[in-house]
Amino acid sequence: MTLAPDLYWRGGKNRTARYDDLGNAIGMMQALKDDDIVADVAGAVAYLEKQPTVRADRIGITGFCMGGRVSFLAAAELPDKIKASAPFYGGGIPSTRRRSSARRCWRSSARRTPSSRSTASRR
Repeated sequence: MTLAPDLYWRGGKNRTARYDDLGNAIGMMQALKDDDIVADVAGAVAYLEKQPTVRADRIGITGFCMGGRVSFLAAAELPDKIKASAPFYGGGIPSTRRRSSARRCWRSSARRTPSSRSTASRR
């Protein structure tokens, strides 16, 4: 199952931008707040967990560009809910979160695979 939450719903009626209006689109992206993004993804995960065809212990997230940033933030902030994350070219990851978030993401993935544990012990 796939789910794509509307991260712009707080913007009301003016939350769309034309393809030729990059400035407006970037402005809307910059207006998003990390805590709101994480809350929206957490709500999407909660919805998925209730679906009978979803294995709640295997929920993952991926994204490209802004979506890559979203997938990084979600994995870092929801490590007990997000079991795998594949961010592609996630730009704009806040430098204040990089070290602690990356460490949490790494630990989260290292706990789940035996080969990661052996690699982790060598570091």
